[in-house]
Amino acid sequence: MAIVESTPAERIVIKLKFERPFPGSSDVGFAFQPEGDATKVTWSLAGEQGFVERAMMLIMGLDMDEMIGQEYENGLASLKRIVESEQTSGGSD
Repeated sequence: MAIVESTPAERIVIKLKFERPFPGSSDVGFAFQPEGDATKVTWSLAGEQGFVERAMMLIMGLDMDEMIGQEYENGLASLKRIVESEQTSGGSD
């Protein structure tokens, strides 16, 4: 995993390289958009799957949204807890 782009208060782009279950890479993005006193965070994942990878996932009954969807939700919830905790405690790194 490597951060390949970062624009403060706007976005972060990460290159993610996989070894399992198939070699490959994906681009992960975090976009930050002010909404009143809050910030809307959008987390995205984009990558290409070849025919063999798609076929294997279909045969194995794997759905990418099901595989990582809950991880997105957990990650965003953790980010929210950390940010809100730092705001109420006055802490900063």
